Amino acid sequence: MATGAPVTVARRVPLGRLGLRVLMDRHRPNLDGWEATRRVRARGADTEASAAQRLAAVCPIIALTAAALPEERSRCRDAGMNDFLAKPVKLADLHRVLQALVAV
Repeated sequence: MATGAPVTVARRVPLGRLGLRVLMDRHRPNLDGWEATRRVRARGADTEASAAQRLAAVCPIIALTAAALPEERSRCRDAGMNDFLAKPVKLADLHRVLQALVAV
């Protein structure tokens, strides 16, 4: 793994039907959300990955970004993110995205 901000994997917390979800800010310091997502996804295929890392590699990742252009949405999906929310996030939009991912 290249140097930069570490990718931290959270342990699964019981959240009822919601399960583990990640809200990934696209504009992170030192390591943007696209690269962080690619690393999380790739880590799950590593034979030395922990159970928490394997879980994180398949959990839904929702992009958060101020750029609402279609190209941004496409780039987020290409990086491995499952959905996309433009900032400022509206509670109704967050609810809609989370509801759509409950079955994932």
